[in-house]
Amino acid sequence: DDDVYTIIDDGGRSVNATIKNGQIDGEFKEYYESGKLYIIGKYVNGMKQEIWKTYSETGKLWIKDEYKDDKLNGEHYKNYISTMKYLEIGNYKDGMKEGKWTEYHENGEKSLEGNYYNNQKIDKWIEWSNTRKKDAEVSYINGEVYGKTIRYQKNGNIFYEADIDAYETKIKAYFPDGNISFEGVLVDNKRSGKWKFYDKNKSVISIKEYEKGI
Repeated sequence: DDDVYTIIDDGGRSVNATIKNGQIDGEFKEYYESGKLYIIGKYVNGMKQEIWKTYSETGKLWIKDEYKDDKLNGEHYKNYISTMKYLEIGNYKDGMKEGKWTEYHENGEKSLEGNYYNNQKIDKWIEWSNTRKKDAEVSYINGEVYGKTIRYQKNGNIFYEADIDAYETKIKAYFPDGNISFEGVLVDNKRSGKWKFYDKNKSVISIKEYEKGI
């Protein structure tokens, strides 16, 4: 037999669910204390399935997810609850982030975009300010920063660029006008080998040799 339950917690929120053979089965609804819908979704044999939606207290769609056998699987998006503009959009596969994900500033401009594979960042990710200016390009392998990374100044010129591999990081930094400021190598995040320092006319003003940061 199917039993329909309404459960009310101490805060006044309530849940409507059907229990079948000891498991939640069928439509699931949760409500705010005000009586407005908070969450709606579907269970099959105790597992979340298909589309689940979460609403703000003003009745606006806040979060949307898709499930398969209790795992996030399919499109995901979430809005800023203050503005209901996108906060993030992406996809899941078997409970893990997969494919392109995009995040946004509260004013609606993109803040971050790149790809996931098995819940880990891969390839190039781009970051922007809330005024559409590119802040950074960062490369990843299996969730770790690896390869070319560039950080930009507010005027659009490069602030620094790094080339990261398993052994060392080659780094170059720049003055606001775009001319090189210094260059060298980091090993275990410590200065190593020969470092060159420049003046604003691109002339070398000093060369220093480092070992383990000293």
